[in-house]
Amino acid sequence: MKLDYDKRLQDTEKLKLKVLEEQFYFDSQIKVKTEMNEAKEKCFDDFQSWTIQDVKEKEGLYHKLYKTKSDLEEEVKSLTRELFGAKKDNWDYFTQLEKDRRREAVLNERNGLDTELDVGMILKKQERT
Repeated sequence: MKLDYDKRLQDTEKLKLKVLEEQFYFDSQIKVKTEMNEAKEKCFDDFQSWTIQDVKEKEGLYHKLYKTKSDLEEEVKSLTRELFGAKKDNWDYFTQLEKDRRREAVLNERNGLDTELDVGMILKKQERT
């Protein structure tokens, strides 16, 4: 009986050691998995915060570029209006100069004709007298 009891006690101890071994094995697996999950979550959180920060930076850059683009478009419109105004003023000035040249040419021609007629009349008058 003592032998049976000792044998059962040994078997129980072996079983206890086997259970402890399995428990240690499973505990280590749980610990490794937990550490891996924590590392994965930390990596995910880092990536997510980096992504959010990157998106905010890109949005800020987009808004700056959009404002710059809008300012440049407005400046182009303003310069275009100014250019068309200057073109119109230039054209008006050119046409006014052209009219003045033509008028002066007509006046010079009339003056020449008037002078010829006056000289002709003076000569006729002198011939009569």
